[in-house]
Amino acid sequence: MKFADPHALLFLLVVGLVVLFYWFVFRRKRAAELRLFSAGLIDRVIPGEYLKRQKIKSAVIALALLFIVLALARPMWGYHWREVRRRGLDLIIAVDTSKSMLAEDVKPNRLEKAKREIEDLVANLRGDRVGIIAFAGQAFIKCPLTLDYAACRLIVDDVTPTTISRGGTDIGKAIDKALWAFGTGKRDKVLIIISDGESTAGDALAAAKRAKEAGIKIFCVGIGTSEGELIPLRDEKGQLSYLKDREEKAVKSRLEEDELSRIALITGGAYIQSRTTLDLEKLYKTRIVSGDAAEAATGRKKVFENRYQFPLAAALILLCLEAVIGAGVRKRPNTHE
Repeated sequence: MKFADPHALLFLLVVGLVVLFYWFVFRRKRAAELRLFSAGLIDRVIPGEYLKRQKIKSAVIALALLFIVLALARPMWGYHWREVRRRGLDLIIAVDTSKSMLAEDVKPNRLEKAKREIEDLVANLRGDRVGIIAFAGQAFIKCPLTLDYAACRLIVDDVTPTTISRGGTDIGKAIDKALWAFGTGKRDKVLIIISDGESTAGDALAAAKRAKEAGIKIFCVGIGTSEGELIPLRDEKGQLSYLKDREEKAVKSRLEEDELSRIALITGGAYIQSRTTLDLEKLYKTRIVSGDAAEAATGRKKVFENRYQFPLAAALILLCLEAVIGAGVRKRPNTHE
């Protein structure tokens, strides 16, 4: 047997106090009677039947309170199996493929680390549709929403900095592309954006507001470090060089968190500081889904039967019984004897 609300059992302390109260009252009454009458006279003045009925009534009331407390705690025993099915959500992951994602402040580099975590997350999904968007200066749907997780992982593995030809980083375009990809379905919609936050074009905050109006929750994952790192480039021969600006100075890419956190805040999502680590599976389980939603899409759940009716019925019967138990009538002392 188990209880649906075990905290209600604390009221058993009240029942104990009631029992102590009755015990104290009977002791005081007995002491008072002994002061008024001699021990031999008490039985003639106060018949034993009267005392017996008083004690029975008190015991019945205490027992009724006990059953009321048990009913409040909602005892459960016996169970049946119920088929459960949750409505899976639509999850789109937008990954930044700009050249800044080649920085190696996260090993082996930001983009490869993000791809590995995406693949691990997709491998553990159950019943959720997942899609992939690659973005830089433009955004492109690499994988539309699907339940084919194996195919999705292959597509993620194929994402490279050359996936999007236009340079730069336009997070707003990634959000708008996700809006189009989600469509008008009734499933819950979640967008995960993985980026170093160096947005150089577009209005990401305005796009986030459009996402909120469409019921899309955005979780932003900032990847990289605030100290930053140079952006390595390798030519066809494997020669290493570093990305330079127009003044021929090496470009150091740093994690920019402000815009990412503001995007997440607008939609009621969350910003995750990945720094040098990234755990999308943990984000999924602790922030995106929880409780029953984290279970498999289909399955069976053990449901215990609520049996509060039995102690409640017992309490009502005892209270009715207490009402019909006569209190008895004291005999008047015979002053002529």
